[in-house]
Amino acid sequence: MKSPLRAASRIAAVTLGSRILGLFRDVLMFRMFGFGWAMGAFVLAWMIPNLLRRLFGEGALSASFIPGYTQAQQEHGPDQARGLLESVTGMLLLLLGVLTGAVLAVCWFLPPELLGSGTENVSATRQGEFLLQLTMVLFPYVIPICLAAILAGALNAHGIFALPAAAPIILNLFWIAALLILRSSEWSEDGAVRFIAVVLLAAGVAQMALSLVPLLRQGLYRRPRLPSRGDPALEVVRNMGPAVLGMSLLQINTVMDQAFANYFIDSSAPSFVYAANRLLLFPHALTTLAVATVIFPRLARLGAAGIHTELRRELDRALRHTMVIALPAAIGLMLVARPLLELLFEDSPIISQTDLRTASMTTICLVASLPSIGAALLHARAFYALGDYRTPAWMSLWMLVLNLLLNILLVIVFDLGVPGLALATTIAATVNATALRLILTTKCPSKDKPASLAPTVLACVVMAAAVYWVEQAIPASGTWELVLYDLTLPILTGVATYGGIQYLFGHRSIRMR
Repeated sequence: MKSPLRAASRIAAVTLGSRILGLFRDVLMFRMFGFGWAMGAFVLAWMIPNLLRRLFGEGALSASFIPGYTQAQQEHGPDQARGLLESVTGMLLLLLGVLTGAVLAVCWFLPPELLGSGTENVSATRQGEFLLQLTMVLFPYVIPICLAAILAGALNAHGIFALPAAAPIILNLFWIAALLILRSSEWSEDGAVRFIAVVLLAAGVAQMALSLVPLLRQGLYRRPRLPSRGDPALEVVRNMGPAVLGMSLLQINTVMDQAFANYFIDSSAPSFVYAANRLLLFPHALTTLAVATVIFPRLARLGAAGIHTELRRELDRALRHTMVIALPAAIGLMLVARPLLELLFEDSPIISQTDLRTASMTTICLVASLPSIGAALLHARAFYALGDYRTPAWMSLWMLVLNLLLNILLVIVFDLGVPGLALATTIAATVNATALRLILTTKCPSKDKPASLAPTVLACVVMAAAVYWVEQAIPASGTWELVLYDLTLPILTGVATYGGIQYLFGHRSIRMR
């Protein structure tokens, strides 16, 4: 069996290209629209379809599908597995079609002034009208992207990871093309955002085709169909609800934070949450998500076979590898967040130093959640492999309540602004990961001695001290000095320090055996 580390490395390589394109895309977006009301309205309209894209693209929907699909392959053969895939896509197409129709109907009749918060630059009615218009264009995106997620899950079950992982590249290419078209022509601010929304809808269809075509060519899929009574697809669809909820803490918290920011802080505040979340997703996709995507089919096979001891062993290996990568990645990004944002946005005339300070503090507070998000993602998948969909779902519900209470405490009571929202998410994610670990340890005990993370923690502490010293030792005044002294040199110092200490410990903690 191929090493999960190698497979995760391939996914990370593909995802790296996507994240670089995504970073370039976001820089273009913020330089064009800044942190203003139009950008805030776009973020609010995009957050629901984007929430579903992240959930399904990161495997939450597939979490209920892959175990059933794998079991059908092992016990009944490829025909049964193909029938399950066709039934699930048929049910999903029906449910999403009804949901999309309902959302469009609500948007058509909803008074716009109920959605707009209004600022000195725009009235509540205009903001609400714009938000409704964008939602009616963007929400249908959920249909092709959710189908793409199920099709990608089928490819993952057959050991094909890189191709579905490339789907976000399609989205970014469409998005960047739209932005380049806008830069070369005259558009009003709201007209430009509407154009981007239409292009994103087209990108969703292209992403679905990326996973659909290879399945059709290999005879693994023919067409969607509705399941009959007793079809195993019905059980898969029933499990989708708790599976999505159980793996969605970060994404649902982000949506709640954006809405909270819009109505309790300012209409431009959601754009700060969006920017911080985008920077978080960069290391998340390259570290925690890549490992979780590769390990889940293996956990599903072990869970279906009832080999719980080996399942726990695989989980702990994946967790150790995730922490070894996620901890230094989170600390490193927190340390270079401010100079990174200054480099990205320094020549934009519509982004102020106050905007940069708010964006950097929000990013620092949110990126601190990266290790906890990775741990929770792995443990949720382990629960699903064991056939337990309720525990992660209930934990997510409790964490949403905790996050809301923390939002009220940190934003309204202590007046921490947008960074307070990010800090609340980090605290909730940490509590969630800890609780899932404790419950799984009881449910699936192990006699193996847990590997020590002490070398990793020590390496992170020394790395953080070295990076901070390098940043403070050589002040930067210009763009090239910022790139060299506040980004390149600290990053190289951090990598060398962390890698060197791990090497002194025999680099056992950075090897997945």
